[in-house]
Amino acid sequence: MAGDVEQAPPKPKRLDDMLQSGWYLFRVCLLLEISIFTQTAFMFYMMYAGAAPTLKSCGGQPGNCTDFNEDNCENPEFTYQFKSVNVEWHYECGGTTTVKQVISIQMLGVLVGSVLFGQFGEIFGRKKSLLVAMIMTAIAFAITPLTWDLISFTIVRVLGGFFVGGQIVLALVVFLENSPKSSRMWISMLLSWSPNIVIYAGVAYWAQEWRRLSYAIAVLTTPGIILLAFFVSESPRWLLQKGKIEEAKQVMYRVYKVNGKEIDEETMNGVFENEAAARKNTGGKSVYSYWDIFSSKELAIPTLILCMCINFTAINSYGILFNIEKLSGSMYANSALNGCLRYIFNIVFALMEPRFTWMGRKAIHGSCLVTVIAAVTFVIIGNVTGIPLLKTLNSYALIGAASMASQLFLVVGVTGNEILPTPVRTIGYSVIQMFNRFGVSLAPFLFLLTDIWTQLPLVIMLILATIQMLSFAFFIPETRGRPMPEHMPDHGKKENEAVELVEKDKS
Repeated sequence: MAGDVEQAPPKPKRLDDMLQSGWYLFRVCLLLEISIFTQTAFMFYMMYAGAAPTLKSCGGQPGNCTDFNEDNCENPEFTYQFKSVNVEWHYECGGTTTVKQVISIQMLGVLVGSVLFGQFGEIFGRKKSLLVAMIMTAIAFAITPLTWDLISFTIVRVLGGFFVGGQIVLALVVFLENSPKSSRMWISMLLSWSPNIVIYAGVAYWAQEWRRLSYAIAVLTTPGIILLAFFVSESPRWLLQKGKIEEAKQVMYRVYKVNGKEIDEETMNGVFENEAAARKNTGGKSVYSYWDIFSSKELAIPTLILCMCINFTAINSYGILFNIEKLSGSMYANSALNGCLRYIFNIVFALMEPRFTWMGRKAIHGSCLVTVIAAVTFVIIGNVTGIPLLKTLNSYALIGAASMASQLFLVVGVTGNEILPTPVRTIGYSVIQMFNRFGVSLAPFLFLLTDIWTQLPLVIMLILATIQMLSFAFFIPETRGRPMPEHMPDHGKKENEAVELVEKDKS
């Protein structure tokens, strides 16, 4: 009717509605990039530091590792592309398996770090916990060159892995909790491990040997430590969950000031009042444990499915990458090709995701796995049939499969953070990352199964990819565009009731 007064749109009720793009988000993104480079450098360090030398000759006669033993190969001559610990400490041929075991052992450190730092992030805050993890990671890389044998090397790598595990859990959480919901996936696609693999390949090519490479990584981690210490604040979501309302307000003032924008006081006060009321109505519990995740089927089922998915992805992807020296061509070129392909796929999905409403988490996950299954099937056919052209393309197909699998890590990571509520987000994500580390620990041994049957590793990859694709499709809800949950599922009803009461009082 003409006399009716048009009502103003309702004010936002959630913190998600206040988060925005700007210079502060740029700081957080830069922090994420540096942390991801450090994570990439640690996880792929043994690709170079553990690279096996190639036996060129035995006593001046051409030979290979099958010929190398004390009885029939005197004065062996080896060649190598990178001066690894294998070269320096003489772990050649059969000794290569011993060095490969270091990869699995160091994953124990990453696994324990992922679990403990998940809890640290909930108790002490995202910023303090991540800062400790980054400082100690840099120190671990700085002292790695001081090791004198494989045992001391392994001990330092395990300690470094503990703190890298903390970074893996916390860095993405810090980014997602400061990012607008419309930007979470496409920025995650751009700031991923993919371009850092290319950068890392360049650093490794410059270093040429494992000690120099380790020093370089320590130096390149330092800017991230400075950035986090002085230019990035604690997560406002964590502060709100802990009941630190005034501190959370100060963070939001700082964010808007950095962005050069005026904050809407009425909107912010409304959001924080709703949060305070919801927290009070749900009992105000501030410390949660791993049990809280699995005590609710709404969280337990998707968490376990995501754990399985990232575990299978790690086995398939790292199984190829840790054996990259076995593929034809230069290991630097293969590594750079893998990184370039990964980033091309990242960019394609990053461009498509905000433009097409159907390009949700499930669509990206499913399309990636279909591609992986097709590539592995191609390699199996090429190996079984022996067709020369197909066998020639096998290395490229496997690198392509590993590259496409990289998107799966991102999808599972973002989806897990979007499903898990703030009180258990870091500990829940740490559980997911724990299963990731289990997969990485098993990955180096995947291609050792060729001793049983040459096609067995590929068949296992095919089976795992198929199970993963179906499980994610049927058991994981679509989270694209959804606000990140702030409270536990059993508190959801009470939270909504509290918000409605506050809004009613205002009106």
